Amino acid sequence: MLTKMLLSGLLLGGVTAEAHDTLFGVSTNELTVGAPLEIDVVGLAAGVHPEVLWRPLEEGSGLRLRASSALKFGSEFTLLAPLSLGLRWQTSSKRLLQAQFGTGLQWKMFLVPDSGAHQRIDWYWELGVNARVAPKQRLGLTIVPEFGLANITAEGLSGTFGLGLAARVAWSMALE
Repeated sequence: MLTKMLLSGLLLGGVTAEAHDTLFGVSTNELTVGAPLEIDVVGLAAGVHPEVLWRPLEEGSGLRLRASSALKFGSEFTLLAPLSLGLRWQTSSKRLLQAQFGTGLQWKMFLVPDSGAHQRIDWYWELGVNARVAPKQRLGLTIVPEFGLANITAEGLSGTFGLGLAARVAWSMALE
């Protein structure tokens, strides 16, 4: 549901951006929206991981701030990631092939049948490549190792150890 609302907002925002050149007070030429399909190798879950990237520096900068959410379904659990925040660096958007590297934090909820929701904070890394398929559109592949940092419980945060690995196939579009 959250992912559906976020994706609808992104699409509506993209349409609104055409008419106003800003989206929530941010110039649209600084934004990129993405619709990655993601598979968790550990736990075997698959779903969507929509994202918004914001370029806070000058036009040639490779730095992006990333916000996203995810909803993935698997045989062992349903995974909801209400919020992921991170940084991504990517090579020039003028190139046909573009490398990217990123890191950030992700809040995850594992909804396990007969066990309820288990929440934790993960630290993720991204390593990927994408190719231009149209002037403002790209298609890419990203590998995402994840490390569990802390469980979220009724008593607060507690230590944890969890390893994850995901792969994303993503379509993205610059709103320039």
